[in-house]
Amino acid sequence: MPVPIFNSFNILRETLSFSAMPLPVQNAIALWVESTGLPVFWANQDAERPQGAYVLLSSTVSPVSSPWVEGSANPNPSPGQEMIHTARLVERLALTIAVFNAQAVAESMLSDLVNALPQYADALRASGWAPATFSDVQNISIAGAAFFEPRCQMTAYGYTSSSATEAGTIVDSAVISGNVI
Repeated sequence: MPVPIFNSFNILRETLSFSAMPLPVQNAIALWVESTGLPVFWANQDAERPQGAYVLLSSTVSPVSSPWVEGSANPNPSPGQEMIHTARLVERLALTIAVFNAQAVAESMLSDLVNALPQYADALRASGWAPATFSDVQNISIAGAAFFEPRCQMTAYGYTSSSATEAGTIVDSAVISGNVI
């Protein structure tokens, strides 16, 4: 009697959940944003607040597709490792860029950043992400707080793909014979 064997594709599919930005993308974004000439920091780094003008980056990554799995022959197979399974997932990366500086200066820096994009487009694309659209620049200065904090921000949206690979095999069914306890 054929007995179905658990398919490892499902394990690979479930583990493919990238909610963090890949390091090459972070590095390419930092290079681009550093063109403002201000110190660049990533949000939620458990560090003291910088003094003076600076740029703060934050991101959200969310899947826009279900993962799919592709199989190919393993060039160096061993028993149980005859196939290479690759799960892929398309994700939307939203990068929020906040400039803490005088409002007019901050707005100008964000516009300059968009204009500088062609110089950094190849590096961003090579990292696996490039902005496709931008939000409008928003003035989000806080006037009623204990201190005045001028800042402006915009969000850049783009798509990236993530993948995870594992070696495995494909077993459709097995026949068990003899005494099975």
